[in-house]
Amino acid sequence: MEKERFEILLEDIDKKLDIVVEGHQVLDKKIEDYRKEFIQELKNTNDLMRSMHNSLDKKIDQTAEGLDKKIDQTAEKLENKLDQVDKKIEMTKIELKEDIKRVEKKLDIITDGYQNHDERITNLERAIHN
Repeated sequence: MEKERFEILLEDIDKKLDIVVEGHQVLDKKIEDYRKEFIQELKNTNDLMRSMHNSLDKKIDQTAEGLDKKIDQTAEKLENKLDQVDKKIEMTKIELKEDIKRVEKKLDIITDGYQNHDERITNLERAIHN
C-alpha cells in the first residue's frame, strides 16, 4: 500500500513537474519572442536613424552649397561695387586735378593783374608827387 501511495505521489509530482516545465517553456518562448521583437524594433530604429542622418547630411550639404554660392555671388557683387567706387574715385581725382589747374590759372591771371596794379599805383604815386 505504501508503494502504491508512493507511486501516486510520484505520479502527482511528475504531473506537477510537467506543468512547471510546460510553464517554463511557455515563458521561455514569450521571452524569446519579446527578444526577437525588441531586436527588430532596434533594427528599425537604427535604420530610421541612419535614414534621418543621411537626409540631414544631404540637407546640410545642400545648405552649405547654397551658402557658398550666395557668398561667392555677394563677394563678386562687392568686388564689382568696389571697382566702380575705385573708378569713380579715379575720375574724381582727375576732375579735381583739372579743377585745381583751372583755379591755378585763374589765380595766376589775378596775381599778374595785381602785379600790374601795383606797378601802375606806384607810377601814379610818382606822377602825383612830381
